[in-house]
Amino acid sequence: MASDFSVIFNDWLHFGSHPGYFNDETIYPLERLDADITFVGAEKGILFNTPGIDSNQPVVLMYESFDVTLPRNVIKINAVEIPGGIPVSSRRGEWKNNLSILEPGVEMQDNANELFIEARGETDDPEMNPDNFLIANAVVLYKTIA
Repeated sequence: MASDFSVIFNDWLHFGSHPGYFNDETIYPLERLDADITFVGAEKGILFNTPGIDSNQPVVLMYESFDVTLPRNVIKINAVEIPGGIPVSSRRGEWKNNLSILEPGVEMQDNANELFIEARGETDDPEMNPDNFLIANAVVLYKTIA
């Protein structure tokens, strides 16, 4: 059985409510962060393709996260929540590598899959400030129909 991968995005995406949040050099030294961080707001859906995917096999999602402080943030593929969500960072200003194995129930298809990420606050009240964090370099590994 063959395998392949798709780069969903290879950028640093800032989720949350405060553009420029990561510009505080006393908390986030510049050498740890890129000056060109893309602010996307509280949520974003990103379309990606997985050509030739065998949808009966598990998929592996890999990404990096930075400064996740609340456990309520959401990450989904094709409207299916990723088990464990986006893990909270062990301390401020540190990158975390994340790997999730998704069972075939995610129903991946050759085209138009969606990675959806949402920053949430401490409650379901939409007026509450959502968490500010970065997600970077998302890649999906999958088996193909040979």
